[in-house]
Amino acid sequence: MRKKGPLVGSAIMSAIPNLKEGVAVARPRTKKAKDKAAREFGDRLVELRRARGLSQHELSDRTGVYQSDISDFERGERWPDAPVVAKLADTLNVTTDELLGLSKPKSNGGTLYSRRIMRRMHVIETLSKRDQQALFRVIDNALAGATGSRVV
Repeated sequence: MRKKGPLVGSAIMSAIPNLKEGVAVARPRTKKAKDKAAREFGDRLVELRRARGLSQHELSDRTGVYQSDISDFERGERWPDAPVVAKLADTLNVTTDELLGLSKPKSNGGTLYSRRIMRRMHVIETLSKRDQQALFRVIDNALAGATGSRVV
């Protein structure tokens, strides 16, 4: 019999109810169901990470979670601990419920940007407001010349 105390790791995941379409159901108990749930979590993590143009290494750097752990989560090999789920959700700009599949992710209009564009956007965000405005003027002028009309 397990000693009572704080829940850690996979014990947390098995204690959290799984909400699907507003109905509370028990967390999967069989190995097959647990494996399927872990794969589904991994698929969501991959989709969200790629939609934000991040590699596993970049996600690792931003969360402080080992890249090998992120790989394990994405392959459905194991579940992240609750604090790691929170870090991943925060970094991916989703709620923990969305990351865990308890609610549907809010859509950004279905647009997925290329990794190359997203990397540039992350660099632009680090620039000063003045440098960002100057860069946007250059981009707007280039796009206006290429399309023949004003973009923004």
